[in-house]
Amino acid sequence: MNESQEQQCPTREYGYIHCLILPRKLVLKNGQLYQKPLEEYRNSAKLERHFREREHEFQMSTDFEIYEMEPADNDFKVELCNKNIIIEYKDGQPWLKRKDWSSNNYEQKKIKISAINNLSIYCDCSAIEIFINDGQIVMSARYFCL
Repeated sequence: MNESQEQQCPTREYGYIHCLILPRKLVLKNGQLYQKPLEEYRNSAKLERHFREREHEFQMSTDFEIYEMEPADNDFKVELCNKNIIIEYKDGQPWLKRKDWSSNNYEQKKIKISAINNLSIYCDCSAIEIFINDGQIVMSARYFCL
């Protein structure tokens, strides 16, 4: 987060600008570290949705929600919170795009991976955690539905 973003962060008026991520369990599997959200979060989620469509758009609430996806093919796109967050898989790379609340432009994160077998999205009204392939890769972001 750059200085301009910090100054314009919507939570600044409440005395904070950053957030904590989900506590997780770390598992060493075949020499690789996997990150898994604690099982207790499944019990506290207000909503859990499962989907398989290639393209999907969700309007999120202010509650803690979980989205589960097993892609039918490799390329897909998920739009959340009026397109403030876009999760996309194309050309062998998962992309996390977040709309910057100070400039309204998208910031992007990507990583190379051979395939996505499953995707778990844990989110509330301003933080998102994406667990790819049972936690082989995790992507996180702060966002606001403006």
